[in-house]
Amino acid sequence: MAESSGGDDCDDTDPAVFPAMTYTDLDGDGWGDDTTDAVTCGETGQPTAEQGGDCNDTDSDVHPGAEACLYDNVDNDCDGATADAQRHHGPGGGAGHMHQRGAA
Repeated sequence: MAESSGGDDCDDTDPAVFPAMTYTDLDGDGWGDDTTDAVTCGETGQPTAEQGGDCNDTDSDVHPGAEACLYDNVDNDCDGATADAQRHHGPGGGAGHMHQRGAA
């Protein structure tokens, strides 16, 4: 990192250029792996995301905010449980909105 003015940023001559926290995002879903956080200045040579939280960075269908899917035994939304285990129930005791993975 440049230290031309005694600072510890990417380019002390340009206030718009500064380090950013990034996470490796191998599956390209916009969510990175928390174990790969790094402060970077520009390109790292790997795909990156500005937000962490991806619990499976090899599957772009799995990330925080993804729709939970029944019958796939996968924690699609990274909340620590599978939809199969949670069995969300909507009003009246019926099954809440879930979809089967790969279903239209």
